Amino acid sequence: MTGAHDTRRDELVGMAIAVLERDGLERFSIGEIAREAGIKPPSLYKQFRNKADIEAAMIELGFRTQAKVNRKAVAALGKAASKGQIAETLVRAYRDFGMQHPQLYRLMNDRPLPATFPPEAMDAISVDYRKLFTEPLLATGFWAWAHGLLTLELANRYESQSDVEGLWKIMVDRLVAEVERVESAE
Repeated sequence: MTGAHDTRRDELVGMAIAVLERDGLERFSIGEIAREAGIKPPSLYKQFRNKADIEAAMIELGFRTQAKVNRKAVAALGKAASKGQIAETLVRAYRDFGMQHPQLYRLMNDRPLPATFPPEAMDAISVDYRKLFTEPLLATGFWAWAHGLLTLELANRYESQSDVEGLWKIMVDRLVAEVERVESAE
């Protein structure tokens, strides 16, 4: 059963994410969260120890949400989906999540995880990749490749959108081929 404290805390985390997306990671502040919530900044400390605690809660929600998005996308494929189709779906879900929540994605991935971060929140998403890629190096490679492409895309580091689409297509094609190669060898 969720108590009033947890419900209010969850509401404030949602507001904090809205502020983060609106203002950006560099301008994210306690004062803006409080204004959004209609309270004075010290009132936030009834729910959170400090700004790092708020950020940890946002990161946790981000990873759990991304895992739900992944699972929903994979479930939509049906039970007969090949590992290649699942790999392609996970790549697209990963990118879509980051494009829809660019500032949250940056908060989740651009710096070390907070010391208070629960490892099981990260596992919520890692499990999806480890189930698909029986070889741990391939799971890590998938994440690293997708992360690199998306991080550069969010920072507008590519010259044109068509180049970005081509890069993602190369990743998907190579990844699917590798997954299918490993699958056929099993």
